[in-house]
Formats: sequence, C-alpha cells, structure tokens
Amino acid sequence: MPRSSLLRTPYWFLILITALVLLYGVIYPNFAVVTSSFQQNGQWTLANYREVLSQRFVIEAILSSLVLSVATVLLCAGVGLPLAFLFERYTFPGRRIFAALAALPLVLPPLVGTVAFIFLCGESGILARGVQYLFRLQSSPWTLRGWPALLLFHTYTMYPFFYVLTGAGLRRIDASLAEAARSLGASRSGVVVRVLLPQLTPSLIAAALLTFMTSMASFSAPLLFGGNVRVLTLEIFTARQRGDAWHRERDGYRSLADARCPWRGEGSRIHQAGQQDHQGTKVAAG
Repeated sequence: MPRSSLLRTPYWFLILITALVLLYGVIYPNFAVVTSSFQQNGQWTLANYREVLSQRFVIEAILSSLVLSVATVLLCAGVGLPLAFLFERYTFPGRRIFAALAALPLVLPPLVGTVAFIFLCGESGILARGVQYLFRLQSSPWTLRGWPALLLFHTYTMYPFFYVLTGAGLRRIDASLAEAARSLGASRSGVVVRVLLPQLTPSLIAAALLTFMTSMASFSAPLLFGGNVRVLTLEIFTARQRGDAWHRERDGYRSLADARCPWRGEGSRIHQAGQQDHQGTKVAAG
C-alpha cells in the first residue's frame, strides 16, 4: 500500500468518528427538539410557541436571562481584559503563579464553583465573617440574593474566558507593532485601541459568545442566589417539575379510583366485550 494512502486512512477515520459524534450528539437532538416544537397532535403548527410566549412569566424570564447574560459579558470583559494585559505585557515576581491562579475558576465544575463562592462571599462565608468580626457587627454585612449576587458570581466564575482567550491573542501579536506605534507618537491608549484591539477581535468575539451562552445556561447560581429573579433555566426546570407532578397526580387518582372501585376496570372491560359480541351478532345475522 502506498505511503500516502497509509497517511490518509487515519485522517478519514477521524473525520468519520467526528461526524458521527456531531450527528448523534449535537445535530440529531437539536433537530428533534426543534421539529417537535412545531408539532401538536401530529400537525405542524405554531400553537406551542403562541401558548408559551403568551405567558407573562416566560417573557419575564427571557428578558431577565438576556439582561443577565449581557451584563455578565460586560463585567467579565472589564475584569478579564486588564488581567490578560497585566500578565502578558508586564513582568513581576510571581507572575506565572498568579497567572495560573487567575485561570483557576475555569477548571472548577459549576457546582463546586458555586459552593466555593458561598464559602468565600456568602452571608456566613470567610469575607462576611471577617468584616463582621473586624467591625463588631451583630449580623452579616450583606445578603447574597438577587441581581448583585448573580452578577458577582457570574463575573467570578466566567471572567477566565476573556482572560485566557485574550491572553492567547496577545501572545500571537507581534510586540514590535506596539513599539512602532509608540515611536510614531501614539499614546498608550491609542496603541491599545488602534493596534491591539483590532487584532484581538476574534478572541474577544469568542470570549463574549462563550460567556453569554454559559450565563444563559447557568442554573445553580439562579437557584441558590436568584431570589425573585426569573431566568429561563429555572422556568424550564419548574415546568418540567410541574409536568411530572401533574402526571404523578393523575396516575395517583387513577390508582385510588381503581382501589376504591375494583369493579370499575372490570365493568369497562365487560362493556367493551359486550359491544364486540353485539357487533358480531349483527354481522352473523346480516
């Protein structure tokens, strides 16, 4: 077998495996969800969307999720971008250690990050207890509920998207471009705005999309810190819980009715059998 064909065989095999994984794990589930959303009683219709979007709390959840995600992107950019410039453009003792610690929230599972945030910034956390002891307060100095808690937690857990991707983009940029701009009389802010940021556009777009979608899919933070804030993930979970409870309640009522009226099921079956016998007699007579 020629050498070129030997090199191409693993290549096509990897493409086939990747295509199968994407088809079965990504494309098929999403296609099934989208197509089923346009169907009701076997008919193609928009009734499902009209029914859902006519509910006030669903519209509120959609708007709250969008506002929360956009605000999270802005706050994470405000934290991640300066950190990326600090650790990539300046040298100081312990820079590598602090740079690794800054990316640590990215590797934490969502639930672990939530618990860590509670122990650090919660009402009974390390910071709250320290401030309470320092100023001799009778109660916790803050309450971890509502919009401030959600935005603080999302910024704490999602800023590494901007930090890591912007840092990778800065490492690919030739530092001589900034030096040339400075030698031509450009200010530091002018170098950042006119030279660096245009070359960082792909990294910033990728970081913004990752942050936005991760915020939209956040569940543990709204569940624990949200308070009265409605978001889509909680509404989906609540709707599923209501549906399961309704089915359990309906099955329970049926079981209770059968237990109290044992002849109920038998009577129905006898009635059906009688109808079938009657139809058979009519056919024989005809």
